[in-house]
Amino acid sequence: MKDFYYLHLGKTSGRFFRTYVLSELIKLSNDTNTRYLWPETDLEDWTHHGWHNLISDETYLICSLRDPVEVAVSYIMHHGGIKDKNDLFNQMAMHDNIQSKGFITWENNIVQFKSKVDFDKDLILSRLKRVDLVIDSKDINIKNYNTIKKKIASDISMPFVSYLEKEDTLDFKTPGVKELCESLTEEEIEIIKSINYMDVELYKAAKGLFFPI
Repeated sequence: MKDFYYLHLGKTSGRFFRTYVLSELIKLSNDTNTRYLWPETDLEDWTHHGWHNLISDETYLICSLRDPVEVAVSYIMHHGGIKDKNDLFNQMAMHDNIQSKGFITWENNIVQFKSKVDFDKDLILSRLKRVDLVIDSKDINIKNYNTIKKKIASDISMPFVSYLEKEDTLDFKTPGVKELCESLTEEEIEIIKSINYMDVELYKAAKGLFFPI
């Protein structure tokens, strides 16, 4: 049996990915020799499971990564209800390295995004290299979702199906992130990068691994 798993990192287009790419593949897997891994938690519908113990050497792994500055801004805007840059930077240190935390094994398979973590850089980067399909989140959109879906289906030997074209609901975007990111000064960007140092390393290492779209 071939397993596959999406490592859902925070604010990397994961909700769009689950709806437009994974949902249909999971349904199809029920009729094949394939299994989508869904770790147990005590929270219903939780999707940020991290690097859990169901993953084996044979598991087909997928993850998407995003520019670390965009992730930091998007996460705080989505969860913190900020009004301006002062609010952003007041909360920045409490929400650091969101993506890197997804590469860690967590108790009860629940990523604790607000926890302070001593990162094992070598371990995290080795786990990134273990991922079979690494996607830049900017490529996860209404134009490309079928291309990604067909790539996964082919890689895990799932029978080809003709995918229907869907319209973008725009339900998965956090308003104002693009505008706030574009307003940041070079000094402010460097502050965000210094706080999210492991995410910077992770995204840099991923650039040579991204699926070309």
